[in-house]
Amino acid sequence: MDGNRILNFSKQIKKTDFSKRTDEQVKNIIKEILKPYIEFTAYIMPILSIQGYLEKNIKENIKKYIENKEIAKEYFNNLVTPIKGNFGYFEQIEILKLAVFYKNNKNKITAIFKKRVNKYLINFGSIGIKYGVGKLWTEKDIIERIIYLSKKNPDKKLKHLKNLPKIHQEKINSILKNIKADNNFKNFLKIVRIYIYLRTYRTDIISNVFANMFPIFKEIANRNNVELEDVLKCLFNEVINFNIPDRNFLNLRNKTILMRSVHGRMYYIYGKQAEEMTNNIKESIEPFDSFKRDKEDRKKATNNLIRGTVANKGYIKGKVKVVLDNSQLHKVLEGDIIVAFMTTPDFVPAMEKASAFITDEGGILCHAAIVAREMKKPCIIGTKIATKVLKDGDLVEVDADKGVVKILKKAK
Repeated sequence: MDGNRILNFSKQIKKTDFSKRTDEQVKNIIKEILKPYIEFTAYIMPILSIQGYLEKNIKENIKKYIENKEIAKEYFNNLVTPIKGNFGYFEQIEILKLAVFYKNNKNKITAIFKKRVNKYLINFGSIGIKYGVGKLWTEKDIIERIIYLSKKNPDKKLKHLKNLPKIHQEKINSILKNIKADNNFKNFLKIVRIYIYLRTYRTDIISNVFANMFPIFKEIANRNNVELEDVLKCLFNEVINFNIPDRNFLNLRNKTILMRSVHGRMYYIYGKQAEEMTNNIKESIEPFDSFKRDKEDRKKATNNLIRGTVANKGYIKGKVKVVLDNSQLHKVLEGDIIVAFMTTPDFVPAMEKASAFITDEGGILCHAAIVAREMKKPCIIGTKIATKVLKDGDLVEVDADKGVVKILKKAK
């Protein structure tokens, strides 16, 4: 299933004026893209379930060759890089090119500059939306970012970013040579790196294609006298057939919904039944109730220290900004330290301003780790408790050489 083909089709939808199309034409277009979109989402789903196995296998193989735990960690972080650049990597290159162009043209907003910004928006403006949540980046958003980046040595950052794949490969070759890795390990590592790329690629396609479809969703909303929000809550067959349910029903279904594909059909339950099933699932997989687990996690933050895994080395002090979703990105000011459960590509404008990143989540495909290396900023991942313990305004010390966050002063 070719995700790029779906993405390119969605870009055409993004540029199309649907006001002069008939209902039947609009239905055919939405059907034409939703079918491969659904198939793509399902096709790459199995890779989500094997992350734990891949991480464990790589770590066990490294242990065979390296006894020193710190060196083993460093080797692991260097080995588990994507086989090639993802959507976010190329977005960073393009925004830095624009910053260099703006800087070299004496900070003038010319017609040529605006044309390049609009081309950038066609390709990358949808990143502002994650799984349907957020807003499309605008010309104003991008020009503000370009002006900011133009003052932050964009030439140097662009050069570093372009050289990064080569730097990663040289480190990987050096490590494999040092540990005298056999062909089995080399081949397995290649599979892991492909996996890391595909996992992010899947997310990129799902989020960006969906965001690019907003204009046609908006047209369907207008023709059915409902809001865009109502259309976004619908099942695909309801969108395709212009069969938009009542808003009260949508709200009820939106609160709790479980869906399952069986023999090509999608089944769902909502309301009380779905709530009961969700609770049963939670009880079966969680040995403790959420309050007890939260209390135990907080106890781990002893002596005002939070420990995690080093994703990119460095040392910095700064004020915390806890960002739980993309609606809170505006809080981040220059020099702040982003604390999040996890970061995603829509976080990048705020990450450009931040001095370091701390996340609850960890793993070989952690977005924060990848971006931290690209931006050369300290990053500690896998703390599990950072978003629970830290609050906006806390002054912290991020020692990403040791994987430790120290709380220096709590905010009032």
